[in-house]
This record gives sequence, C-alpha cells and structure tokens, in this order.
Amino acid sequence: MPFQAGKTKTVTFQYQNAGAAVTLNVTGHTWDEAIDKLDTTSSGSNGVQELIAGILRGAGSVKANVDSTYVVTSPLGLYRINAGQKGLMTFQVGYTQPYTVPCMVTKVHHQSEVAGKVEYSFDVELDSSASATAYARPAS
Repeated sequence: MPFQAGKTKTVTFQYQNAGAAVTLNVTGHTWDEAIDKLDTTSSGSNGVQELIAGILRGAGSVKANVDSTYVVTSPLGLYRINAGQKGLMTFQVGYTQPYTVPCMVTKVHHQSEVAGKVEYSFDVELDSSASATAYARPAS
C-alpha cells in the first residue's frame, strides 16, 4: 500500500482576483466536508429515520511557523491571509489532485510560547462566491 507522508503535502492560497497561487510552508492542515442533514421521517417510513442531504459545507485549518521574512497577514503582501479575505486554496492530501476550495478566511490566530516558537494558524470555510474556480474533491 502506498501510504502517504505528510511532509510533502502542501497548501496553496491565491487571494481573490490575484495572480498566481502561493505555496505556504506549513506544519499541518485539515479539511472537513459536511452536509446539513434534513430529516424527512414520516408515517411512510414507519417512524424510522429518513434523511436527505442539505447544504454542502466545508471548513479547514492551516498551521505554520512564523517566518518574519514573509508576513502572511500583510494586507498588500503576497499572502494576504486576513479574516474576511476570500480566495482559492488547495489542500494536498496525497492523491493526484488536491482539494480545490474557494474560501473565505474566518479566523487568524498567532501563538507564542516562552519555551517554544511563534506559530500562526488560520481557519477557512467553503465559499462558492470566492473564486470562479468551483469546489473540487480529489479524483482518481
């Protein structure tokens, strides 16, 4: 089985209406996909739960070490990772194609520890209006 090592799984971010995507140097990332479940249980199902899929939702997070050479939160910089910023992200998880996610940054977090390094993380949520590129899952 060709298991995957996380050390080569990249994340890219292209802020809305910008040029090329930028590859972020990360220590980890996540992507979660979920739907709203709509309960359609009725007397026709004899009281046994029935569900249909509602709205598709997605949320992810990225964690990295702060590199003062590249200020990721600079509003005019290369990255522009700020709460409210829209763009297009890719999350590589080991398949030929990554998750391609039009998104909005919903939270940016910085953390420093006396006996550690300065880190940042940010959260994104799926936003179909953030890019002309549609949401896409990895394909075989």
